[in-house]
Amino acid sequence: MSMRVLAGPEAIEQANRMRQTIESGLDAQLAQLESAAGRLSDPNVWDGPHAVQFRGLWADVAPRLRQAQADLTQLRTWVQSVADSILAAGGGA
Repeated sequence: MSMRVLAGPEAIEQANRMRQTIESGLDAQLAQLESAAGRLSDPNVWDGPHAVQFRGLWADVAPRLRQAQADLTQLRTWVQSVADSILAAGGGA
């Protein structure tokens, strides 16, 4: 059985695009979001019914955000590996 392998310039371009998007500040923006939400979660900064509702929502969202950041780190590493494999296979020539 024959397996098709395609590793063209567009594959490398798109893999690099994903990596660059992750590395170009997305992680930093997520950290800023977490910092701002952390401050808003402090009752000394914001309190009242909506603040309480926000704190409950943030308690659910914060762990998922941290997991997303960890997942992006893994994805960045994997995408680099994909781009390297494409180049090693002769793609982009």
